[in-house]
Amino acid sequence: MEALRIETPSIEEPSIESPLSRNDGPARPLSAIDAQEHRKQRIEAFRRELEALYHEARARVGAKDVAHIRAVQRTSRRLGIAGRVLIHISLDPVTFAAGVLTLWIHKQLETAELGHNILHGMYDKLPDAEEFHSRSFRWKLPVDEEAWQYSHNICHHGHTNIVGRDPDLRFGLSRLAEHIEPRWYHRLQLLWGIHNAMRFFAVVNLETSGLVDMYLRRPEERRILRDSSWASIASAHKRAVRRAIPYYLKEYAWYPMLAGPLWWKVVLGNLITEQFRDWFTGLAIACSHIGEDVVDFPKTKRAGSRAEWYLMQLETTQNVDVPHCLSLLAGGLDRQIEHHLFPKLPITQVREISPAVRQLCRKYDMPYHSGSWPKVTWNLIKRLASLSFTSVPKPAPKPAPKPASGPALEPVHHNTAHSDIKQNHDGEQAPEGGSARRHLRRRTWSRRANTALKVLRDGVQIFSPR
Repeated sequence: MEALRIETPSIEEPSIESPLSRNDGPARPLSAIDAQEHRKQRIEAFRRELEALYHEARARVGAKDVAHIRAVQRTSRRLGIAGRVLIHISLDPVTFAAGVLTLWIHKQLETAELGHNILHGMYDKLPDAEEFHSRSFRWKLPVDEEAWQYSHNICHHGHTNIVGRDPDLRFGLSRLAEHIEPRWYHRLQLLWGIHNAMRFFAVVNLETSGLVDMYLRRPEERRILRDSSWASIASAHKRAVRRAIPYYLKEYAWYPMLAGPLWWKVVLGNLITEQFRDWFTGLAIACSHIGEDVVDFPKTKRAGSRAEWYLMQLETTQNVDVPHCLSLLAGGLDRQIEHHLFPKLPITQVREISPAVRQLCRKYDMPYHSGSWPKVTWNLIKRLASLSFTSVPKPAPKPAPKPASGPALEPVHHNTAHSDIKQNHDGEQAPEGGSARRHLRRRTWSRRANTALKVLRDGVQIFSPR
């Protein structure tokens, strides 16, 4: 993550007037070179003001941020104890429901406002906050912390929405970007989405540990598991079970055992709270990176400068407008744009600078996508449905070369014996008349046979271990 840090002081540079506020008389059309230079100056001016905003926020980081995270942790612990006690002693649906709701809030705070933000290293350099340092923190999830930090902090944040570099774009069996080659199982994308939401952190564990890469992906599609050596395979399995087994034993063996004959009630309560947590967190994350306005890039995409990297973050993320209480439960994932611009900035500062970042984007005509949760959720569903059937976009065709100067060529006259031959839509020659129908039938059956063979081959490759 070193490439994402902005710890160096800003350098004073001559300010560039915003191109949107200039008044130099009647507008004149810009050439392609002028337009490109105009865009570079605008993005650079945006970068300078954005980094100045960051340094102001970084200067404010201190006791207030530590007090916030300590208060969240203290509240979460109390809610966890209260929720488990209510579930254990409940003899009626109302008490049981109150315990489930309280325990879910505890798990949600531990997942997002505490775990996600602490493991980003937001509090690593703060004094008197050693218990919130990313290297020593233990997440209350069935996910290995080191594996998640590599997959999320380095791969995802370093290459957001770049196909082949951001592992989140191939979450489970989903296709979350149009630049990913479609497979036959992507037709069931909406069903995969429901499955991933129901078992979100179980899938996260399999993804970040590398087991999905090993068992379900082709070598060229892998991002976490780099090779198929026995050492890599053993390491992937170790990462997958190191946190998962203790977590599930505690949730579904230890706590139910304490309830004696009413153990089933504790198991049910834990299952419901985990469903709430997985659905809520998975939806918050998906809405912030998938939508009709959000961009994804091919594998060859690179940021040419720091300013271009900021622009890529704006294009690949979107915010969700929710009340502050839901923002706490989401861990600030509703402010995804600002979080991706400054991943290590404490979440309290991220929330504070969000209005200023929005104004800055408006000033320099930069993309800033946001909407209500129902709106972005509907856009998410439409986007997933469209990705179930669309193909990889083709690159823009190159302009045809200009014809060489010289005398005009005489038209070529074909032999009349072959005048009934024409080009079909695939560029092949097909006869006209009665034989055209037989030719079309042969081509149709040939395509169906090739499709069936491709589906069979992909199915075998999916369910066979690498």
